[in-house]
Amino acid sequence: MKTVTRNNARTTQSDLEYKCEKLVKEKNALSDQLQEFQEAVNELQVQSQCQLEDKRQLSAVLSETQRNLSEAERKNLSLDNELHELKKLRTEENEEWEKFQNDLLTSVRVANDFKTEAQQELQRMILENKTYRERERQLKTEIDKLKGRFTLLPF
Repeated sequence: MKTVTRNNARTTQSDLEYKCEKLVKEKNALSDQLQEFQEAVNELQVQSQCQLEDKRQLSAVLSETQRNLSEAERKNLSLDNELHELKKLRTEENEEWEKFQNDLLTSVRVANDFKTEAQQELQRMILENKTYRERERQLKTEIDKLKGRFTLLPF
């Protein structure tokens, strides 16, 4: 019986040693896995910190971009208003210029009419003057004839 107990004890010991070895290997594997997980956690924490820093930077850039956009929209509105005013002014100036051109054209037409009338009047006066000179010459000739007759007449 002792041998059987001894054999049973050896078998139990062998089984326990095998289980112990297996548990040590599992423990080592789990320890390795735990270390890998810790490294992964550390790496994820570093990535998380980087992402947080990136997020802060992007938030700052977004804030600056929104401020620039707001300022650009304000400037755009101001320029739109200025453009509207300039277009209005340009339209008024064009209307004034067209009115000025029309007035000037009317003045030129009136001046041309006066010039034409004056030229016609001058031509009429030149003809009238010529007629009067011709008439004067005729009258002088007649006077000279009459003087010649009167000087020949005995008084």
